[in-house]
Parts: sequence; structure tokens; C-alpha cells
Amino acid sequence: MTTTDMTSSPDALPGGGPLKKCTDLPVYTPRDGGDCLRGHKGSPLFSFLQAYRTLGPIFRCRFVGTDVVMMGGLRANEVIWGNNDYWDYHRSNAHFREQFNDRYLNQLEGAEFYKKRRRTVQGFKPSVLLAQTPGMSRVLFEEIDALRGERVEMRIFSMRLYICMTARVLM
Repeated sequence: MTTTDMTSSPDALPGGGPLKKCTDLPVYTPRDGGDCLRGHKGSPLFSFLQAYRTLGPIFRCRFVGTDVVMMGGLRANEVIWGNNDYWDYHRSNAHFREQFNDRYLNQLEGAEFYKKRRRTVQGFKPSVLLAQTPGMSRVLFEEIDALRGERVEMRIFSMRLYICMTARVLM
């Protein structure tokens, strides 16, 4: 997020009211008055829980020496996903379009997204995936053997694994 003008759902901040700029967000400062990194290292799952409870789902803090906007929970997701002007999603995720196409799930919006998501959500259930583990494991070993000891970019290899495992499961 930047400090550009923003609008959001009325419940984005405790007490209501639309956000105008990131600088309008409440600021969380840890008890020691410093960076939030120390608390995060000590308890990554709970380090921002107090801030979330007192300041709401979207707030600012200092993390790893940088002023950042923290977002958490379903309310924050609704605000962020409901306001496409907060970021240039298509530019920041152009690599998905380049590697796949504009019909890839995370490139869709609105009704198209939900329609495709409903069709694919079954494939993410643990019960479905567990039954496919042996086949997916075979794909992993086959793809590693196919490398013949050559170096490969991990991102490209991971995408290939994903596609090959999906193909094995679906065919």
C-alpha cells in the first residue's frame, strides 16, 4: 500500500470510517518501543495478535526497520480484495500470465474467479490429496531423474513439478 487516496469498507478500522490514506491507519508500537521483529522472532504466530485485537485488521508498524502495513483476518481480506486500486495486481503478478495465461485462477476477478475456484477447490482438500500422494511422489522422482544432474532454476522446476503432478492426478 502507498499513501495514495484509498477508500474501504466502513469496518476497515475500529470505530468505522473509510480509509483515506495509509497514514490514517492506526500504528502499533511494541512495549519496548522498537521494531516488531523481536516479538515476531519470539512468537511468529501470536506476535501481532494484540495489535489486531486493539487496532483492527489493518494497521501500521515498524518491521525489520521499515514502516509497513499489516493486514490480517477475513475483514482485511475483504477490504484488500474489494479495492483493486490499492495495488497494480496485474503488473505485480505478470509472471503468472507469462508462464500460464490470463485464464489462470489468480488472474481472474469477480464472478469468473468464484466460478473457477468452486471447480478447483475440491483438489485442495487433504482427503483428495492424500489419496494422490504416491503418484505425486513418483512424479517428483521421475522429474529429478530427468535432470540427469544438470542445474535447474528452482522456480521453473517447481512449476514443472506442479504441472506434471496435476496432470498425473487428473489423468
